[in-house]
Amino acid sequence: MSDEQGSSGYPWLQPVVHKSNGRYRITADGITEIVGWDDGVKTLGSGETAHLGLAALVARATGVGLEDMRATYFYVNEWRHVLVKKGRTTSFAGRWDGAVTFIRDGEPFGPEAPRGLQPGEVWPCSRVGMRYTLASSGRDVYGKRQGLDGVERVERLSSYVPGADAWVATWSRHKPGGGAVYINEARELFGPVGDFYVYFGYVPLDVWFPEPDVESE
Repeated sequence: MSDEQGSSGYPWLQPVVHKSNGRYRITADGITEIVGWDDGVKTLGSGETAHLGLAALVARATGVGLEDMRATYFYVNEWRHVLVKKGRTTSFAGRWDGAVTFIRDGEPFGPEAPRGLQPGEVWPCSRVGMRYTLASSGRDVYGKRQGLDGVERVERLSSYVPGADAWVATWSRHKPGGGAVYINEARELFGPVGDFYVYFGYVPLDVWFPEPDVESE
């Protein structure tokens, strides 16, 4: 985990809120929640999963101390960059190397796929993630980002990864016709298929978009 100060103008995709996915929130007492997932269920962090260090990063990005912060929504993307969205601006709060995990019905609940889960099976874990789109061709993935000049740009995986179509094909066979997909901080890829969320697989670093340069942010 780093101690970088939050700053404006994150140079990649901004978080997109979807009502059936939920999002992370730090409460005023420093506890982490998932809000809005599974018909409004709140999954609380407690004990070892209170994530107080993570809460401190989020608080600093809002310009206040942890003891003075209000409930704040945040996201952790596929490079473990902690993002705090305020209006139309996304701030980089720092890096969080730990998983955002919870206890749900007495069992661990978080971003990592359970042991033995296979691509094509129902995704049973947290749905918080960064949204991309699987092309209808089933051969590419893209995302839209807002540049500092206000111009929206489409970023395609094929522009960065040679042979990306072969990797994308392994994911798209579980989601014919394309559409929204989500990747989380554990680099697990999943998305809605019919009435369920389906697991597409783990995404290695070398077959995904390059990490945005935030060290100079």
